[in-house]
Amino acid sequence: TAKVLGGPIAWSITVNTTGSITQVTSFGVPRDTQEKVRVALEGKPFVSTALGGIVGPVWTPLPIDEEISTDAFGLFGVRSGWYIPISCLQENLVALVIVGGPSAGDFAEARHRDLVNFLAQETSLIAENAILREHDHYQATHDSLTSLANRAAFEDYLAHALAIATRTSGHLAVLLLDLNRFKDVNDTLGHHIGDALLNEVAQRLTSVMREADVVARLGGDEFVILLSTSADISGAKVAAKRLVTALEQPLLVAHRSIWIGASIGIACFPEHGTDPQTLLHRADLAMYEAKRTTVGVVAYDASVDRAQSSVPGLLLELPRAIQQNELVVHYQPKLDLNSHEVLGVEALVRWAHPTLGLLGPEQFVPLAEATGIIRQLTSWVLATALGQAAVWRASGRALRMSVNISARDLADVTLPDRVTAALVSSGVPADQLTLELTESAIMSDEAKGTEVLTRLRQLGVRISLDDFGTGYSSLAYLERLPLDEVKIDRSFLGGGNGAESFLVRSMVKMGHHLGLQIVVEGIEHWTSYESVARIDCDELQGFALSPPLEAAQLEQWLDDWTSNLPSGSSHPWRQAE
Repeated sequence: TAKVLGGPIAWSITVNTTGSITQVTSFGVPRDTQEKVRVALEGKPFVSTALGGIVGPVWTPLPIDEEISTDAFGLFGVRSGWYIPISCLQENLVALVIVGGPSAGDFAEARHRDLVNFLAQETSLIAENAILREHDHYQATHDSLTSLANRAAFEDYLAHALAIATRTSGHLAVLLLDLNRFKDVNDTLGHHIGDALLNEVAQRLTSVMREADVVARLGGDEFVILLSTSADISGAKVAAKRLVTALEQPLLVAHRSIWIGASIGIACFPEHGTDPQTLLHRADLAMYEAKRTTVGVVAYDASVDRAQSSVPGLLLELPRAIQQNELVVHYQPKLDLNSHEVLGVEALVRWAHPTLGLLGPEQFVPLAEATGIIRQLTSWVLATALGQAAVWRASGRALRMSVNISARDLADVTLPDRVTAALVSSGVPADQLTLELTESAIMSDEAKGTEVLTRLRQLGVRISLDDFGTGYSSLAYLERLPLDEVKIDRSFLGGGNGAESFLVRSMVKMGHHLGLQIVVEGIEHWTSYESVARIDCDELQGFALSPPLEAAQLEQWLDDWTSNLPSGSSHPWRQAE
């Protein structure tokens, strides 16, 4: 600019979008003068300087003359010339160019006016285009909601990391993460809460991972993490479990605590793939297997491909299976530890698939929960189980029936009406039905969940908290919920050693203090049975007693159990053993 305008002195002052001077540079100025001006201006708000007072709200090129040069431009050693504000993006000043000389009359103003205006306009346009290009690049490579890298940027990062790992014979891992109950949050609390929750998840993920790792959002509630080249399969599993643990802790959104949870699939280089698309695809398959089996973390292997190959077909076939009665219900007995009688059973759904054989609930219930078919499935199980309970009552077997409900069921305000219809249709008294739900199902929206549970309780239905101890249990939380029963999770029973039995004993005492019935589930060994039989729990359930059975098989089992029950025996399980 100085060369074009013929000025012996030129200055450039850069102002950022917050209004602070960030850089001062010069041409034709002694070093000591340049340093003096730099120290005087850099870091200062532009509006507080004499220049800011002159420029004002209208940033147009103006000549420097004797009248204004003393205060505003004396610092720069300029008494005549031009100052040229360069502005862009809604008049955010980005730079100010001063061209002039130390003496009056150095510039012929009329001769340079058009040139100065042209330079100002062209430079402003160039600056604006540069900022827009930078903005467009950021928008193209970052997620607009969370500001994390997006899919395109992640694939670039991954391709670069793979090139390095290939040259150095290194390792890296891709972790694909999907939130477990995000759709329930959106459905029950609204999309604005869902968006805020995604932001909280993004912050938690970045806080847990190392600075060298890349965290990106692929879209929806899917995130992906690229671990550095030092990550092998075992290291990736450790990192993934750390992430799952971090997301098991409540997230504070709009002054409420939300529990969400996550499922993670792992694919590693070079074991599972050597290009970005293969690694992402196989991490995705592993993630769906983790979600399907509810184990939290799964690393890809060939069995994942086999398991997932049937998923799309199952998803399409499930509504038909419900309509055509391909589903069956098995019943697992619950033993009363005071009377040693079986007073109730839990209904567990199976799918008698025409080509795949008998499928367990872990193979199709998560699909139903993810797509909304779960409400139809729950209604079918309720009707079937209560119908069977009515048949047993008519034959003299008054067994309480327990049926599982999901988070999506609990978020449905029509659930009490559906339960009422099933009870009326079967003729089973409401107090003979127990609805079991997990802590996570309640905590996806505690307020609405409590409202629905209260309405169910008013019908006379019993409410059971399943898998107690694996989520977010607290005494205050249990006191708030309208519960009748707590089922202590099997994970506390590993072999029945002293530490575990002490923990179970404490849970039992706490539950009894709150007036709750206590069921210990997952009893698979008689050593566990003998351990919990001594700690005052009320009921027991597990494979050591009996696996889930078809209705006819259960009737035969009940007859055998009753006939083998010695009068007054305190250890009837030994007869079954």
